[in-house]
Amino acid sequence: MSQSPLTLEAASREELTTYEDGWDQLFQRIRHGESLSGRERNCVFINEAGRGAGGVTFADVSHLSGLDFPDDGRGIALTDWDRDGDLDLWLSNRTSPAVRFMRNDHAPGSFRQVVLEGTRCNRDAIGARVEMVPGSGSPAGARRATHRTLRAGDGYLSQSSKTLHFGAAGEAGGTIRVRWPGQDAPEDFPLPDGMTSGRVKLVQGTGKARRLDVPAAPLPEAAPVPGDAAEEDLLRRIVVVGRPLFPPVHITVEGEKTPVLTPGKAALVNVWASWCRPCVTELTEWRDHAGALEDAGLEVVLVNADTLGPSGGSGESARRFLAAEQIPFRAGAADREAIEFIHEVLGQVTPSYRRPPVIPFSCLVDRHGQVAVIYRGPVTAAQVLADAALVDMDPVAVRSRVAPVTGRWLNPPIPPKSIAVAGELLSNGHPARARTYIEHIFNAPRGEGPYALSETQRGDAAFALASFMLEESRFEEAVRYSRSAVKFTPDDPRAHTNLGVALLSLGDASGAIRHLSDALDLQADLTVALLNRGQAHLRTNDGKAALRDFERVLELQPGNDQLRAQTALLWFQGGVDERAIRHLRYLVKKQPDSLQITGVLSWILATSPDPAVRRGEEARQLALRWVRGTGSRDHQALNGLAAAQAETGDFPGAVQNMTRAIELLGAAGDPQVLQTYRERLALYEAGRPFHRTK
Repeated sequence: MSQSPLTLEAASREELTTYEDGWDQLFQRIRHGESLSGRERNCVFINEAGRGAGGVTFADVSHLSGLDFPDDGRGIALTDWDRDGDLDLWLSNRTSPAVRFMRNDHAPGSFRQVVLEGTRCNRDAIGARVEMVPGSGSPAGARRATHRTLRAGDGYLSQSSKTLHFGAAGEAGGTIRVRWPGQDAPEDFPLPDGMTSGRVKLVQGTGKARRLDVPAAPLPEAAPVPGDAAEEDLLRRIVVVGRPLFPPVHITVEGEKTPVLTPGKAALVNVWASWCRPCVTELTEWRDHAGALEDAGLEVVLVNADTLGPSGGSGESARRFLAAEQIPFRAGAADREAIEFIHEVLGQVTPSYRRPPVIPFSCLVDRHGQVAVIYRGPVTAAQVLADAALVDMDPVAVRSRVAPVTGRWLNPPIPPKSIAVAGELLSNGHPARARTYIEHIFNAPRGEGPYALSETQRGDAAFALASFMLEESRFEEAVRYSRSAVKFTPDDPRAHTNLGVALLSLGDASGAIRHLSDALDLQADLTVALLNRGQAHLRTNDGKAALRDFERVLELQPGNDQLRAQTALLWFQGGVDERAIRHLRYLVKKQPDSLQITGVLSWILATSPDPAVRRGEEARQLALRWVRGTGSRDHQALNGLAAAQAETGDFPGAVQNMTRAIELLGAAGDPQVLQTYRERLALYEAGRPFHRTK
C-alpha cells in the first residue's frame, strides 16, 4: 500500500501514479474476496476494576463473549433494545453481514437507567456527566460511585442509546448527581423510595427523579434460514441478479467451430469431462429428464474439457461416452482458453466464486445471453427445472425469492453488470479477453425486458472500444466507436472527450474543439478534455484560448510539471513575462536540477522588456547554475549569463562570456545565431544591456 502524498503540489506525476496504483491493487484484493482487516477477529475486554496486581486491568473475554467474529467491523452501539434491563449490542461491518444484532439473554440483575432532559442546556443534555451515588445503607461492595457521560457519538460511525445504563447491587435508595453542560455546580436527584431497579427521568432544575414505567418488549425468535445454510452449499448454487453476458466462446462440433449459445434461446451450459465420475453421473441423470428440460425452454449445451485432464486427451473418450449413453444434448469440445474465459467471467459475479475451477460446473443462461444461475459442482435436473422459472422472472421477484431471509430492501436490484465484468478482466491482466468481451457487449442483440442490455451499457462498451483504439493509434476506428458512444450515452462526457481526442489526432482541430467543449459543458473540471481542447486551440492558432484551458488544468492538477513548462513557454512567447515567471519559479523550486527550466527563467528575468519584471541578480545566480551544470561548454548558457551580467552592470564579465559563447559556436555554427551573438557583444562593449522588444 503506497503512502499518500502530503500535498498535490509536492507530488510528481510518478508519485501520484504509484499512489493510485496502490489503491487499485487494494481494491483488487478486496474484489477477490480478501478482507481489508485480514479477517482479524473482534476483541472484547472486561474492566476488572482494580482487581489486578497493577491497578486497573482488563481481561480478554473475546471468545467467552461470543463476539469474536472475523468481521470487518466498523461500529458498535449499546442499547437495551428489548427493554429487559440489560444491554444489547448492534454491530456494523464494512462487508457482509452489514449489521449484527446481539441480544443479551442473560438473566438481568438490578439496574438503573437514566433519561436526561435539559432545560438550560441542550435538550438531550449531550455532555452531561451522571454519577450514581449509593445510599448509606448499601452493601459495602456497592458503595463505590459509578459515573457515565452522555455523548452524541462514542466510537467510529457509532452512537449508543442516550439512555444511560448503570448496574446495581440490589440496594435501594441513593442519589443521582448530574453535572449539566455549562453548569458548574452539580444537581442531586434522590432516587424514589424503595427503588432497586428501573428507569428514571431527570429534568434539569427540578431536583426530582421521576420513575418511568417502560414495559419490556420481547423480540420474536429469529426465523431460521431456509434450507442448508452451510457455506459450501450456499456457494454451490448462486442466483445472479446483476446478470453478466456469457462470454463469446466456441466449441468444436464435428470439426467445425460453433458458438456455445444459440441466439434468442435460454440454455443450460455444462462444462464436463469423461474422466470425471460426478460429470458422468450428472449427465446420465439429465438424460432421463431431457424432455422436461426441453419443455422448460432450455437448450442443454455440453462443453467438453477432456483436454484439461492430467494426461490430456483428444476428446474421443467423450464422444464414445455420449454415444454409448445416448446423451441427447448438443455437445462439443473446448480448449483451455475458452474454459478459463468462462470461469473467469463467472468468477466476477461474486468473490466467493473466485476459486480454482471445478468440474463439473454449469450455468443457466437467459435468452439475452446473460448468466442467471451458476452451479459449482453437480446439480440435479430437478434443481435446474426449479431454477428455470427464475430465468424470465422480474429482477425484484427473483431477489425476494432467493434471499435467505425476509426483509425490506433499501435499493433496487443491481442492473446487468457486463461492462463491470469487462473492467475486472482488464484489471486481472487479461486485456485480450476484456476487449473480446466488450466487443461482445457492443454487438449483442438489443432484446426487450428488464434483462435486456440498456443503451447505457452499449454506450459504455463503445467508449471502452474507442479507448482501446486510441491506445493503439487506430484513430478512424476510435472515431467510429466514439460516435456510437455519443449516440447511446449523449450525457457521458467521456464519450465526447474520446471523440474529440480522436478527431484531434486525425487533424480535425475544429471538430475536436466542438466535442471537447460538449464534454466540458457536461463536466467542467474534466482535465483530459481541457488539456486536449487547449492543444486543439494551439492547432487553430488561438493561443489565448489554449492558455485559458491550460491554466484551468493546472488549477486542478498542480503537479503536472510538463504542462506547466509548456504553459510558461506559451506565456513567454506571447510576451506575458510575469505569468511565465510565476510558473517557472514554481518549477525551479520543485526541480532545481533542471538546467532547461533554470536557463529559460534566467533569460526572461535578465532580458524582459518590462523593467518591473527584470531581476538582474536573480537572473545572474540562475545563469551561473546553468553554466556550471553544462561545464561552461554550452554557448546558450554563456549567452544567458552574459545577458544577466550586463543587466547587473558587469559589462566586462558580459563581454568575456559573450566572446566565449561565440568561440564555442564557431564559424561552422548557424550564421543567423552567430550574427545575433555579435550584435549583443557590441552592445555589451558599449556598456548597454540587451532587452527583448515587446
